[in-house]
Amino acid sequence: MYDDDELHPDQHRSACLTHIRRKFVESLEENHSLSMWFIDEIGRLFGIEHDCKKAGLTADQVLVERLQRSKPIMDRIKEKFERFAKSNYKGLGALTKKALKYIKTDYAFMFSVMESCNMNKLSPGCYIKELVSRLTAKPVCTAEKVALLPCFMQK
Repeated sequence: MYDDDELHPDQHRSACLTHIRRKFVESLEENHSLSMWFIDEIGRLFGIEHDCKKAGLTADQVLVERLQRSKPIMDRIKEKFERFAKSNYKGLGALTKKALKYIKTDYAFMFSVMESCNMNKLSPGCYIKELVSRLTAKPVCTAEKVALLPCFMQK
């Protein structure tokens, strides 16, 4: 995932849906119906992953399922989020605003790392273990850090 939209116009930043969902759980008392709507939609996305795992699908089959089934859900989430963002979150309480704004934050960068590993056919768990091992073994210069990105990591 990339921050530079000009160099990578077809790539979009993603945040971890588990963290986003938690923010809506925290805002349930403040705006129950809106928070539940987001929680339910994110739950549908988690359901896709559950179905794929239960069916024992291959990585390629999982990708096809995600592309077919996740897009309509993500489109609905994006549409509702953008509607509130355009209204400057009017009429919403502080926790609900925080949950909506969390969608845009960088706090959940790990999702990007995991997706980068998947795109480069690396196990995210093995990658992170190796990354931590190398970063803590000795001081690492900038060039060496670049070599530790999933796209450059030796498989």
